[in-house]
Amino acid sequence: MKKLAVLIILGVFVYGGTSATELALKNYQAEGLDKQKIVKLVLDYQKAYNLYDPKGVLAVYLPGAIIKAGIKDAGSEHLVTKEEYLGIVADKLAARKMYDLKLIFLAPKKITVEGSTAKLNVPYMLYSSAQYYWEKGMFNFDFRKADSGWLISRDTWKIIDLSYNP
Repeated sequence: MKKLAVLIILGVFVYGGTSATELALKNYQAEGLDKQKIVKLVLDYQKAYNLYDPKGVLAVYLPGAIIKAGIKDAGSEHLVTKEEYLGIVADKLAARKMYDLKLIFLAPKKITVEGSTAKLNVPYMLYSSAQYYWEKGMFNFDFRKADSGWLISRDTWKIIDLSYNP
């Protein structure tokens, strides 16, 4: 219940009266089967992230996918391959778990499918249930259709706003 209250408060603050639950990607009605499968894949990523499950997070990426692992000291993006991310993701999720940080994707700004490739720009919120940390930003996903279905071929993200009050 406390987590739901945090989501509602953040949603009101960030989106001016519309709750984050209403705007959540899980409530988004994608048009077309490919877009529905892409939304499901991103929700699988969200679920694995919130369970702090490195294998689940990595499962949504193509081999060789390019992943933004963070920001380097000079402010440039720290991009790695899926294979390099394998050595980073467990520690990254363990730190998120220590602070009880949860990820929620909101309704997409744009989703396009062209043949066997697709792009999704989706806002997100990352927050702690204790309300001492929250951030909002934008994930940009590129997808490729593999034999097994849609998988992420590249992701980048940008923090738009954050608050940290320990």
